[in-house]
Parts: sequence; C-alpha cells; structure tokens
Amino acid sequence: MFHIFPRGTQFEAGQPGLYVHVKETSPHKWLPLYIGQTGDLNDRLSNHEKEEEVNRAGATHVCARVNSGGEQARLDEEKDLIDRWQPECNVQHIRPAASPSTTRRVNPWQFSTPGQ
Repeated sequence: MFHIFPRGTQFEAGQPGLYVHVKETSPHKWLPLYIGQTGDLNDRLSNHEKEEEVNRAGATHVCARVNSGGEQARLDEEKDLIDRWQPECNVQHIRPAASPSTTRRVNPWQFSTPGQ
C-alpha cells in the first residue's frame, strides 16, 4: 500500500521503494504526475531531476511505499503503474498521443497516512 506524505518528507536512509508525485485534485483524490522507483527513497526524493517539472505541474504530495523485492520487482511495478496512469511528467512507458487509450485518468486513489 502507498502512503501519502507532505513533499519534503525525510525517509529512513536505504529504504528501497516506489514513489509518486501527485496533485490533490479534490479532497482525497489524487492525480499522479510522476511515478518512479529507487533503491533509496530518501536520497532520490531529496535530489530529483524532475523536481522543477513536478512543481510546475502542481504537485502537492508524494506517495511512497517500500518495495524490498529487488530492483527488477521495482522496475516492473513502476512500468505497470506508468502504463496504467500515464502521468504527465514521465517520458518512459508513455503511449503515443495518437493512441485512443491515452486519456489521462484522474486518479481515484485513496492513500493512508502513516500510522493509520
């Protein structure tokens, strides 16, 4: 399960996982803007090359989940999520604009806050 955090949250060093920069479109409704994976959530999120782009897109929060299954498991999950949601700030795994199935979806994801 993904948990939602304020942007700038510090994570325990060395935690591998997936993260999603999101924009809250209405209370508890989230639009994924960028989906990624990393071997260290804290290091990646504190030093991300897409930071300015997700800021311009209106990112309000970051969703994250630990995935200790190894890099290939994280890459597979990242690809599945990007294929499903087609976030505007990702460039890999994005279908061409001419495809009729590329309508970006408003994400009905509901996330939990840590400790819930």
